[in-house]
Amino acid sequence: MDTLKKSSFTPLEKAIDFNRRPSLKTNGGLKSVSAVREPRSSLTGFTLVEIAVSMALAGILALAISSQFLAMARFKTVIENKAEPSREAFIVLDHMTRVLRFVSSYPTPTFVSDASTDLLTANIESGHIALIPATIPVTIPPSATTCYYRRYRTTSLKNFLYFQIGSGGTPQLLSKYVTYFDASITGNEITLKLIFSKGGTVTPVQTKIRMLVQ
Repeated sequence: MDTLKKSSFTPLEKAIDFNRRPSLKTNGGLKSVSAVREPRSSLTGFTLVEIAVSMALAGILALAISSQFLAMARFKTVIENKAEPSREAFIVLDHMTRVLRFVSSYPTPTFVSDASTDLLTANIESGHIALIPATIPVTIPPSATTCYYRRYRTTSLKNFLYFQIGSGGTPQLLSKYVTYFDASITGNEITLKLIFSKGGTVTPVQTKIRMLVQ
């Protein structure tokens, strides 16, 4: 009898193993082990299949989110590439219109294009130089009325368009996205053609300016 008696039970054995043992006697006899219902253990977890499915779903969700972020970043870049040249095109044309309409038709403005620069040279008659926008720092005497629009075609300043008053004036950067600049003078009209480009986005502009000073 002593050999059948278990010396001691741990709390876990008492809570699970021992309580799950079938009754030794029921109605005067042993009850079948198969008839005893095994309670479901509370120490269950995820199966390998469930973990694999969860990881796959998480990966798909992360991929979808990252794709959305990349699409938004590309869209933002396209908008910026379009907006900045368009904004500078408006600024340049407004600047040229305000200045060149007060250019003297005599001597006739000249436009010279070579391998390094595109240069439009014109003379503003005395008394009209003050009409140049106040944002331009004029560091030369009012008698120096020759103005220049110069686009560089080579070196590190490629596609930069500068405005300058007089040979000793301080050049002012108007745009750094001018990939084409052309001007033709017919009578008292100046026809301007410019192309602004950034990141593959092209913004062509064209305008005619009538010189008011004869």
